[in-house]
Amino acid sequence: MLCSQCWEKDNFTANIFRRPSGYEKTVSQFNGPCAEEQLVPGEESHNRPDIIARVFRAKLLALKKQIVDKHIFGEVAAYVYVVEFQKRGLPHVHFLIIFKDGHNLKCAADYDKFVSAEIPTAANPSLRAIVLKHMMHGPCGKLNPECSCMKHVKTPGQCNYEYPKDFTANTTTNIVGHLNVEVCATMHAVKYLYKYIYKGHDRISFSVMPGDEPQVVDKIVKFQSRRWVSSCEAAWRIFGFDLFETHPAVRPLQVHLPNMQIICLRPSENLTTVLADDKRSRTPLSEFFRTSSKQDCPKFLYGEFTEHFRWDTGTKTWEKRKKKVVVIGRLVFVAPAEGERYFLRLLLLHIRGPTSFEELQTVNGYRCATFQEVVISHRLLEHEDAAELCMVEACTVQMPLALWRLFSTLLIFAQPKDPTLLWNTHYNALPDDFRHKFSG
Repeated sequence: MLCSQCWEKDNFTANIFRRPSGYEKTVSQFNGPCAEEQLVPGEESHNRPDIIARVFRAKLLALKKQIVDKHIFGEVAAYVYVVEFQKRGLPHVHFLIIFKDGHNLKCAADYDKFVSAEIPTAANPSLRAIVLKHMMHGPCGKLNPECSCMKHVKTPGQCNYEYPKDFTANTTTNIVGHLNVEVCATMHAVKYLYKYIYKGHDRISFSVMPGDEPQVVDKIVKFQSRRWVSSCEAAWRIFGFDLFETHPAVRPLQVHLPNMQIICLRPSENLTTVLADDKRSRTPLSEFFRTSSKQDCPKFLYGEFTEHFRWDTGTKTWEKRKKKVVVIGRLVFVAPAEGERYFLRLLLLHIRGPTSFEELQTVNGYRCATFQEVVISHRLLEHEDAAELCMVEACTVQMPLALWRLFSTLLIFAQPKDPTLLWNTHYNALPDDFRHKFSG
């Protein structure tokens, strides 16, 4: 546990002891001298998940302050983190930092400035004991054949993780594998972390059967799909602590064809009344057109609009920002198989300040019949850029199965001139699922 006297001396006061009733207590007011003293005789730390959650939250906020505000690694342009609770229930955080230009870690010499993978000397006995106890593998092999890493191995008598490893005097860069410390500096780290945020919870299927007599089991009817929540995660959620955070914020922007927007209504509402209400049919896209038609409004791209305006969900209008808050606008992904909606998205990415769907369909005074015709007139599909850009964007956010479907759709509908080149360019991203399932 972390003592309250170990915090920084700059009056760190994060609201980490928030209770459901609204009671808040700051670290500087925590009377303890140490969190361990909150345990009653005979009680261990795992008996108090509330203390574990609060202390970990305090450590997370302190770490975030060091990284974002004090720039211990360099100036930060963006960050994202997610808190995870594994089977033993203890929390840990995956924290991805994106630096500004000039502050990126690009080589082994840069890594060595911040990362140390050495066993501490006897001059620091406490840290040395922690590293030797929690961050060392083994013993295994001949010294301990019963070690868990010796089970289900390909080569009898050899560690499943190939220990012991050769001593390395210098820091090296590789694509796969790590010891205890790693610097994530590739696009794979971004995909990995965003998948953690949006993948949802791990679930299991189980069934509770009465009596000891064998019965015919209907797996569809009897088995329940549920998830297991540890006591520490339950305390974390009761306190209302955030499970993840992204900065700067990203605002998804709808893309829909004329009069094809989604309108939500309650079962008790009258459909005619809902359709007659102009406010119910408003969307960020329709109001983007309306705001862009004003004389004092600069000509922005749809994706740039969130940097200067904020979406008011109450009035369903775009309001000009009064504070300098960075919000990135991102048009929702549209596959080429969707036809006109895909071409509309392509136009919104390139044409500034459109005032209506009709204006988007007009080229040199001529009203085109389809958005595809407009795209061709603007020569946005003259080269292979559309199929290539579509695959590049999808590879950063989509899972391998979706990439296979998208690639097939591009072959059928986009008809790229060089399908082999498109395949070879994105070959590393397409078989990720196969590689994960059958490698090593």
